[in-house]
This record gives sequence, C-alpha cells and structure tokens, in this order.
Amino acid sequence: MMGIKVALALYLLLGVEGVPYDLQGAIILKSLPYVLNFEKKEEIAIGFMGEKKKELVSLFKDKKAGEKPVKTVVVKKIEEIKGIDVLVLLPGVEDGDVDKIIKKTRENKIFSITMIKPESFVKKGISMGIIVEGGKPRIIINPEGIKEEKLSLDARFLKLVKLVE
Repeated sequence: MMGIKVALALYLLLGVEGVPYDLQGAIILKSLPYVLNFEKKEEIAIGFMGEKKKELVSLFKDKKAGEKPVKTVVVKKIEEIKGIDVLVLLPGVEDGDVDKIIKKTRENKIFSITMIKPESFVKKGISMGIIVEGGKPRIIINPEGIKEEKLSLDARFLKLVKLVE
C-alpha cells in the first residue's frame, strides 16, 4: 500500500514530460524578468488555463518574478484570455484548443507558456515550454511565437534557451 502512495505522490509532482511542476514553476518565475516588455510593470498578471491540477496555481501565489509581485488569475474559457501578461497552460488543455489559444495570446500580446506537452505545444506556436534534455530541465522557445506575441527577450536569456521552430 505504501508503494502505491509513493507512486501516486511522484505522479502528481511530475510534469507530463518529466520535469516536476514545482521546478517548472520556479523556472517560469525566474524567466519572466528577462521579458523586456515587463520592465515597467508594477506587477505581472499570470493567467492559468486547464481544468485539472488547479492546485498548481498555488505554486505562483504570493511569489515574485524578480522584484515584481505576481498576480494569479484562473482563465476558464478561451474568450477570457485577455487582461493578463502571461498565460500558463496546465493539464486539461486539449490539443484541439491550442490553435485558438495561440490566436488569443497573439491578439492580446500575452506571453504563452506551457507546463504540459512542451515540445508539441511549442512547435505549434506556444512561446515557451520546459523539457528534459541530458537529464536536466531546459527551456525551449518558439521565436515565431515570441515575435507574434510582440515580446522582447533579453539577449542573455536567449543564450540559455533552445530555439524550436
């Protein structure tokens, strides 16, 4: 019975691609100060979309991205993708909705990040995801997504990431 509990706990902590969700959250928060568009903002509003694992929003509550406080917002429908700076995709977002989500983030200049299916979603046009490469987490960026969302990234950050097209 204890083995099942341990396996379940590991399953809940691990992201779909093997990067633990708490580590993905920390990486996302450390990445946001490199988005030059956010330099003059008082706070960074992060929206979260996905029906499962809403508890992942708590990874961002009362946290800071650099020196800026983070405001968390739950986004329930694609039509609600507005008035935020960042959209984070959580488990429950369907593959068939990704193109519509990308359209909204590009229309509203919102930095799109996925915590699920990073390689697939980033290739489709989501701007950022986190994969495992060589046994370590690695940020992947879609340059087209960044351009279409009208974002500017610090050159130092771009040296640390893998570009995916």
